[in-house]
Amino acid sequence: MSFYSIQKTRQTSTISFLFNLFSISESSYHSLATQQTPFVHSFSPSPTTYCYTSLLQSCIDSKALNPGKQLHAQLCHLGIAYNEDLATKLVHLYAVSNSLPNARNLFDKIPKRNLFLWNVLIRGYAWNRPHDTAVSLYHTMLDYGLKPDNFTLPFVLKACSALSAIGEGRSIHELEGLMHEAGYAPDTGSVFHDVEEDEKTSMVCSHSERLAIAFGLISTSPGTRLLITKNLRICEDCHVAIKFISKITEREITVRDVNRYHHFKHGMCSCGDHW
Repeated sequence: MSFYSIQKTRQTSTISFLFNLFSISESSYHSLATQQTPFVHSFSPSPTTYCYTSLLQSCIDSKALNPGKQLHAQLCHLGIAYNEDLATKLVHLYAVSNSLPNARNLFDKIPKRNLFLWNVLIRGYAWNRPHDTAVSLYHTMLDYGLKPDNFTLPFVLKACSALSAIGEGRSIHELEGLMHEAGYAPDTGSVFHDVEEDEKTSMVCSHSERLAIAFGLISTSPGTRLLITKNLRICEDCHVAIKFISKITEREITVRDVNRYHHFKHGMCSCGDHW
């Protein structure tokens, strides 16, 4: 698809233009698609919501912030900027373009917020900053009655990891202190990187299941059973650590790794330390 053919279809009909626009939006020519944003509003009949959605997706894929802002202005003029699909695309664009104030400003004005929309904004703050905003958004999302999915929690854990010195992240270090007092000593045998011992200790203590458990402990009421899913085999150090955690916190913790379920309770595991 050439720029010349795009120009020709602009002079014929909206339908032909949209057909070609869809073709380039679905291909790798996202920058060419975003170049059409200044002309979209001039068609008669007016372009469909689907047209704007395709253009916004091209802006997202190419992180084309300025064309996206032009589209946003057009959508505001048309009075459809808060359409659920279009608003979600706009927030996504601002988030991936690291324009988080714009993303949040629009997000707060959207009357109906779906889970994908929450995930987009939480991810934006988790990968950039302020990280505590990602955690705050997560709690607000729960208050709205939405349940996190497999995409939500990794974003929140990323934010918690970045907050290891303050706020919720500090709970990880407090938990480690209690574990050491109870007799836990990290086993760094599973770390094969050529780094100092302190760094090896930090690496094993930052395994995903440990972060997930720490987050579960601070975000649920005392006594709540935790269920953690891991797509790899749990390492020996984490297995020992979780036994300590279950005893210290008096929680039942179930970890599903690639091989089996591990039910931790009162400092013991159902696998009998054989897995």
